Amino acid sequence: MESFGPLRIDNPEESRFELALKLFEKGEFFVFRGAGFELCKNELEIRAPIHWSPEYVDKSKAEGVIYEAQEMLWELKKSSERFTTLVEGLTVRNVVIYDYGMGGLEIAESISGEFTWHDGYPKTDSTV
Repeated sequence: MESFGPLRIDNPEESRFELALKLFEKGEFFVFRGAGFELCKNELEIRAPIHWSPEYVDKSKAEGVIYEAQEMLWELKKSSERFTTLVEGLTVRNVVIYDYGMGGLEIAESISGEFTWHDGYPKTDSTV
């Protein structure tokens, strides 16, 4: 079977969101307004894209992307009891991803509010 990538959703009120939740329960991820959501063992992983080239990413920019991902999570929970039930009690892992076209680089992450850089980052000398 040919794969067309993850199901993309812009509005949790649309019927496609129910299909996305069915796939989500089976371990597939969906994309909501650019961020990927996936169930991974006992975690909810949110892949939050950053549009800055990695050499220009400082902590402030990475945390801004994480904050936006948390707002999306809140919106999905507010819109769907089913989604809320699926992710209730899970550790949330926000991963800052730089998509270079042929793949993605994990730059940083925040697990339960604890921010850490991945190996090799940050590339900027900024102390922010």
